[in-house]
Amino acid sequence: MAGFSVGGLATGLDTKSMISQLVAVERMAQAGPKKRKAEADARAKAINDLINLMKEVHEAAEGVDTVTEAAAISATSGDEDIFTVTGDGTAAAANYDISILQLAEAQKDTITLGDSLTDSVSQGTYTITVEGETKVDITIDGDNNTVAGLVTAINSSDANVTAATVFDGTNYTLMLTADDTGKSVTYAASNGGSWDGFGINANTLDTYNSAQDAMFAIDGVPITSDTNEVTDALEGLTINLKSASETGAEGNTVSTSLSVAADTDGTITNVKVLTDIINKVLGNINSNTKSSEDSAAVLAFDSTARMLKNSISQALVSPVSGATGDYTSLTMIGIGVDRYGALSFDEDEFKAALAADKEGVMNLITDADDGLAARFKEMADDYTLSEGFLTIRKTMYSSRSKSIADTIERMDKRVDAYEARLKHQFAMLEQMVSGLNQQSSALAGMR
Repeated sequence: MAGFSVGGLATGLDTKSMISQLVAVERMAQAGPKKRKAEADARAKAINDLINLMKEVHEAAEGVDTVTEAAAISATSGDEDIFTVTGDGTAAAANYDISILQLAEAQKDTITLGDSLTDSVSQGTYTITVEGETKVDITIDGDNNTVAGLVTAINSSDANVTAATVFDGTNYTLMLTADDTGKSVTYAASNGGSWDGFGINANTLDTYNSAQDAMFAIDGVPITSDTNEVTDALEGLTINLKSASETGAEGNTVSTSLSVAADTDGTITNVKVLTDIINKVLGNINSNTKSSEDSAAVLAFDSTARMLKNSISQALVSPVSGATGDYTSLTMIGIGVDRYGALSFDEDEFKAALAADKEGVMNLITDADDGLAARFKEMADDYTLSEGFLTIRKTMYSSRSKSIADTIERMDKRVDAYEARLKHQFAMLEQMVSGLNQQSSALAGMR
């Protein structure tokens, strides 16, 4: 009966309490499934944490998978007003003397025009050719035949020349500067166009600054470069030329020192980015797989987590197939696994190995097929990609949780139906007893 309140008024029974207790007993059957769902959710989360950590391992491994990235060097200029220098791990430790005769410069051409950016310029085709590049034709027509339009058209083209105007208070001067140093630029016009005067006046386009290459010497060896950023003179070093060297009292060019030294601490820092995150993975696994007679961690019985731990240990202690020199395994350079299952990195042993055979040590880290970085990039993929071991395990736990959740939902519906049935039955009982009480009262009044 809709809207009927069961309270035991007729029977004198606490029907609400009775129904509540009966329903509570019925819901006790859900305790087991709810516990199993919580366990599946906790395991799925723990596996997901491992997936994220292994993705960090992959990223860290990519950061040291070449000698350029893994090894560190210290490159120092004797005078940073003359040149600055940066280097990577492929640079050899050495000292050099550098003298700079001239810097590379970009060609700049100028022409003085009128007193307004809206002055009309000759319509036609304006051609710009940068040395070594394909010529670029710029069309000036009725839509852009002003000084401002010409500037915009040049800067919007692929000519690798930048146009700008300078106002001296009376007239505008157009400046055309090549984007690259050391490359000459030629200008031509056709179909009515003209670089000289642009139809405004009789002035000519003159070269204010000619293109020139940088000229310098390293330990007396002359070098020419079309740019001041020199990347190919010394392997692993980028030299940025800043100023021509001074001239000594006897007219000779004063040289500036360039010193290159191995940066052992920097190399250790680079490698530790990877070893630290590997150790974090091992710490996570050790914490989540421990068990005792009284308790078990969330992944204590998970075979995939233990397989990952074994894979990491094996990768750290197995000989490197592409090893060169006296060092053939990571354990020989101070990287291994201690008795507690954690990664160990003996920095002193690593430094000694670097000093004895830098190339061999770097090969153990960066060998493209079997070095430390390659092993852990491959391992991370094996465990985290769409068909990876950890990914499959996470899917299993998530599917289990969903299946149990569906079971709990069905059990909830059965309990709700049971509760509704009890309320209906007790309501009918109350109605029946109430009717009997009314009949009894009526019969008693007839005596």
